[in-house]
Amino acid sequence: MVGLNKVIPRGLTTNEVLVLRNLLARTDEPETNRIRSLRIPRSTYLEIKQRVYSIGLLEDRYVPSPLVLGYQGVSFLLTRPFAESRESTAEALCSFPGSVLVWSGIQTVLGVVFHRTVDEMARFRSSVEGGDSFGRGLIHLEIPSDQPLVPVYFDFEGAWSHFAGAEGVLRYPRALPYAKNSRGHGISNKTLIDLWSLIHRPFGDEASHRKSHLIGPATLPRSQRRLLANGYVEWRTFLSVQRIPDYAGRDISDVVFLTGQVRREDGLYALFRDLAETCGVFPFLLASDGNSVIVGLLAARRGSTGRESTASNPRAAVFPIVSNHLTGMEVIREPISLLKVHRSHRYDCLAPLAE
Repeated sequence: MVGLNKVIPRGLTTNEVLVLRNLLARTDEPETNRIRSLRIPRSTYLEIKQRVYSIGLLEDRYVPSPLVLGYQGVSFLLTRPFAESRESTAEALCSFPGSVLVWSGIQTVLGVVFHRTVDEMARFRSSVEGGDSFGRGLIHLEIPSDQPLVPVYFDFEGAWSHFAGAEGVLRYPRALPYAKNSRGHGISNKTLIDLWSLIHRPFGDEASHRKSHLIGPATLPRSQRRLLANGYVEWRTFLSVQRIPDYAGRDISDVVFLTGQVRREDGLYALFRDLAETCGVFPFLLASDGNSVIVGLLAARRGSTGRESTASNPRAAVFPIVSNHLTGMEVIREPISLLKVHRSHRYDCLAPLAE
């Protein structure tokens, strides 16, 4: 579980907020150009970058396309166990094969699990439906690896841009990769070894001594840079939401989950369009199995000062818009101060299927 022993002992500065936005976006533009666009000294940029990584506010990962590794599907589970079972539920999710992310709050536990085979997915489904291991499931999505049904995958750049008071977004939204050149379509063992090595790059003893800029693609061999270019894996920077300091009187205090069933066939993308364009709200998570949907949002503390908007008080306008697209909507608000991260984007637990 991620500890909270390292925090910024003050609110964020404007320069820190802008650098964080730049890092979360991870555009393909050379870093020198990105620094120039921020209009701050290079030394200031590098100092801030080093600081936000050292306190664990950001973490880098190489996120693979599940299908490229031979994984057939991904499950998203949001469950509401009894209070005395939340810790054991989180532990059970962490121990399940292919578990890459587990969060727990005061009401719910969120898990993301990659499945090698259809049978493995069925075993997980049986555990969920049995109710003994994971409590009462609020929503359980089974998403085939070759379908673009996770258009926003823990992409915090949109929400952060709004928090910063910036206009527009830089690269948001970033989806879960779903490259279709699976192992059965010409990927060599050498390519899989390169991919496996790349996924492991942010972890282990070697990574702990490696500066953040050396985890990124600039120092990668050509064969691994090709994996990025082909979409087999994406370099992502994730926000550690339970560590966010305040900024100019604005305080991101809660994670909000919305669940429901789409009213129309195009409901997932229509919902996203209305959230972003009509409400100015940018989910960090949006996933669907074609029927049910889970939406993850960051929300500011009620009554916090700063720019007023629908994002700072989602109940004002977001929920009526969402109800136009979803039936059976449930809303769960989890205080970030009580959020526990048991497993954080651990794609190194995945392994390609043997020939």
